[in-house]
Amino acid sequence: MYRASVGITTSMKVNETNWIGKNAESLGIEGIWVGEDIGIGQETSILTADLLSKTRNVRVGTGIVPITVHNISTIARAALTLHEIGNGRYILGIGIGGMQDLIKHGIKLTKPVTELLESTQVLQQLFRGESVTIQTELMNLKEFSFNINEPANIPIFFGVRGPQMLKLAGKIADGMI
Repeated sequence: MYRASVGITTSMKVNETNWIGKNAESLGIEGIWVGEDIGIGQETSILTADLLSKTRNVRVGTGIVPITVHNISTIARAALTLHEIGNGRYILGIGIGGMQDLIKHGIKLTKPVTELLESTQVLQQLFRGESVTIQTELMNLKEFSFNINEPANIPIFFGVRGPQMLKLAGKIADGMI
């Protein structure tokens, strides 16, 4: 999809990410992925918005936002905002998160594949402006929706490992990181 993409993380200094954002297009970079180091450094959505505002043609994606440590409605709201800021250049990357980070946060999922599947379906519904009711280990929404004027076509990429997660990504994700 891209000739040249770079990956940055939220543990980088703001002056480093600013430099990348300001120089990305002149360096021929077509994509920037913002990886979240859980509990370290900058906030993913704010950093992504900053990069989208500093570029005009570069696609910027979160790679990844862990659904285990962020509320699904907050992920959706941030994605809709970033989609608008970037005039459609934003890519939402989601996943479960690294096991070491989940352990630190006291998170243990019994059905991670099911949670990622259902989270993806909920995000897609919210991006279409539909109302969602669901209760899982991670989500509890009752007739929840966003008042959006038109559906948002936000690509959802997975950052996953393991055969079951890769199989799921092949079925429902728009791409993999």
